[in-house]
Amino acid sequence: MPVTFAKWTDYRVKLYPIIQQTEDRNNHRFAEEIDNALSNERAFLFVGDDGFMVLQPVTEQGGTVSVNIMFAYNDGGDAMIRYQPVIEQLARKIGACSVHFYTKVAGLVPIAEYIGYSLASNQGGVQKFTKPL
Repeated sequence: MPVTFAKWTDYRVKLYPIIQQTEDRNNHRFAEEIDNALSNERAFLFVGDDGFMVLQPVTEQGGTVSVNIMFAYNDGGDAMIRYQPVIEQLARKIGACSVHFYTKVAGLVPIAEYIGYSLASNQGGVQKFTKPL
């Protein structure tokens, strides 16, 4: 699935409502955090033909780099499986050792495990899944 780096300012009006709707549906507050990270260029938007993803490089303790998948969306509803190969490719390009994401959606657990993620933590119902690269 090819994706292209895009400026948040060019897509915000169209994509931010999708992020807000997902936030409301999942009862997990994250839209403002994503908007701020993209607006301040701490995270980056990648757009495909039928979806988009927001990736945030993170420098961990000890200097290792990981990538936080802040958001992934696909019109077909299979964003995790669809975008995982390109997420890993982009993460490796910046020298990341792992990728991770946070969710309150229990239905994502089997998919996450199927594509190689493991549960790293669970705080207040928000689960963190990590996959080494």
